[in-house]
Amino acid sequence: MSAKYGILPNQYADFKSLVGDHADNIKGAEKIGIKTAAALLKSFGTLENIISNIENIDKPSVRKSIADHTDRIRKNYKLIKLENHQLLPYDKCDLVFLNTSQTTMEVLNRSGIK
Repeated sequence: MSAKYGILPNQYADFKSLVGDHADNIKGAEKIGIKTAAALLKSFGTLENIISNIENIDKPSVRKSIADHTDRIRKNYKLIKLENHQLLPYDKCDLVFLNTSQTTMEVLNRSGIK
């Protein structure tokens, strides 16, 4: 998705916060479509920079929409990022991939899944 709209992968949450996501019932800011959101992120880099530099947004309708929906956009961002910093219930070293050359079916059969 990020290449399609010309945004960086780390801007995805900022992008979706602005445009919303119908599949997840997240309403974006009015009058902010994918092209406008991508252009804003290209100009300002992050959602917070867009909000902080609202007076530098050229188009009055976009500027007004960001101002009117700042709270919603910030809530969207928190929801989309889902940062909770929970500790993993295991050591990350336990996640090392060991290629045993087993097929998916062999793994499933060994675990009792049929």
